[in-house]
Amino acid sequence: MIKAFNRNTTIEDLVKSRIILTGIGVTFFQLIIIWNKMLWMVYIYSSPSHAANAQNREPGNW
Repeated sequence: MIKAFNRNTTIEDLVKSRIILTGIGVTFFQLIIIWNKMLWMVYIYSSPSHAANAQNREPGNW
C-alpha cells in the first residue's frame, strides 16, 4: 500500500496517491449509480401495474 508521510514522500507522491484514490472512489460511485438504475428498471418492469401502463396508456388504466 501507499506509505503515508515518509521523509522521502514528495508532493508528487501525495498527488499521485490522491489521484488514484479519487479515481477508485469515482469508479465505485459510478458502479453504485449504474447498479441502482438497473435495479430500478428491473423493479419497474417486474411490477404488473407499470407493465400495463407501458403497454397501453389509457386514462382508466392507472
